[in-house]
Amino acid sequence: MAPLTPEVAARLGYEGESGVVAVEVKEGSLAENADIRPGNLIVSVNRKPVKDARDFAKAVADFGKSKLLLLLVKDAQSSRYVLLRSEQ
Repeated sequence: MAPLTPEVAARLGYEGESGVVAVEVKEGSLAENADIRPGNLIVSVNRKPVKDARDFAKAVADFGKSKLLLLLVKDAQSSRYVLLRSEQ
């Protein structure tokens, strides 16, 4: 994940948005299986807004406890919710 800087927002079409940008998605990961792609914007985790990488890290830290993450993911054309389930 990377911060959404004004330059990145302009390049990817996310002006006026906040969140973190997926930079790398590992093969076989939960993110890849959920069709999250590099360049996607993660706007919220478990319906809580993500303004920066710190917000994202804080929200994901509880993933092991809850076993579920609900992400609001945007790309240039659409927004969608993605549910990630911990395999452990």
